[in-house]
Amino acid sequence: MPPSPAPLLAPGMRVLCRDAEWLVHRVDKLDHTGGSQIAHCTGADEMVRGHQAAFVTDLDQVVQIDPKETRLTRDTSHGFHKGKLFLGAQLRQMT
Repeated sequence: MPPSPAPLLAPGMRVLCRDAEWLVHRVDKLDHTGGSQIAHCTGADEMVRGHQAAFVTDLDQVVQIDPKETRLTRDTSHGFHKGKLFLGAQLRQMT
């Protein structure tokens, strides 16, 4: 059975690679004959936040995160403290 083709990646999408979540900033084609790509990413979860990395789709298993599968959770903290803290942290990260 031939290997499945690598997923088509695009800037702005979130992916899972090496057990971490990454945000794709740039995608380059590795060759013109196959579907190989180089995904230039920035870490999005606690372990790799802010780290830069480049993943080759032929070498690393890059899995797209489907935004439709995102589960929302209720903020049960007093005065929505956790939600406000999260939004404040997101605003401080913006340029």
